[in-house]
Amino acid sequence: MLILSSLLLAAVPQSALASTTSDTQLSVDPVCHDEALLLRTVGTPGSSLYWPRAAWFAQLRDLTGDGQLDLLPGVDALTLAPRRGATRFTPADLAFSTDANYAGFLDGDLLRFTPGGGLQCILPEDELVTALAVTSGNFDLDAAHIEGDVLFFSLKDGVQSAILGPIEDGDLLVYQRKQGAVSRLWTESDVQAMVDQAQPGSGSIGDLRSISADPITQELCFTVQSPTSDDATLYGDAGGGRLVPGFAEADYGFQVSTELDAFTFLPQAQ
Repeated sequence: MLILSSLLLAAVPQSALASTTSDTQLSVDPVCHDEALLLRTVGTPGSSLYWPRAAWFAQLRDLTGDGQLDLLPGVDALTLAPRRGATRFTPADLAFSTDANYAGFLDGDLLRFTPGGGLQCILPEDELVTALAVTSGNFDLDAAHIEGDVLFFSLKDGVQSAILGPIEDGDLLVYQRKQGAVSRLWTESDVQAMVDQAQPGSGSIGDLRSISADPITQELCFTVQSPTSDDATLYGDAGGGRLVPGFAEADYGFQVSTELDAFTFLPQAQ
């Protein structure tokens, strides 16, 4: 697989990657496109570009066959998906979904890089739709976290499920792939209550945007759509809801108001 050597990363404790809903600016990187992955490490000032547009060009090349280098239509979910036997983290250990259908892939597919360029689907949208028995609504994967054969996930829009009933975009669902079983871990009201405890009076969350497990505390952490002042802030479920130190919106060093669309913790250094 083509990976720029300057982008290789030996992960350190409390480091994470994130992607934004729109183009943004950092003090050290004035041009950050919405498909880019940003690196944030606690204890260092701000954040920086980790996987920029040029890296997407190098990886995707011309998957659509239109004679031009391709860009991903935004990153909509992001999670660690370690390769079997991997001893060092690289971007090949990530899985993600896209903001829109792209090059034959659906916006509910979980994808990863393939050696030599390109993408592969590691968990198709159709499998999740079938497991949920979706009867109406548009299925679009919006947040994802993988733990072994278990997927924690949330959707961009509400759907109707023959198994779980109405599913809101703020619900957190769990898919046990071996059993083919799905359940609801948090309702949108549960997420709202955790944000309210962490930041009383912050208002409606709007949507659950990302989910990841803290490698140190093991708690589930998440970002939400609103309020605007904290739509890049990370919350944890410990104690009924708290702010995760080092991952407030202000910690990223954004030069303009910015919302996170995807977030995942990186593994701790071995």
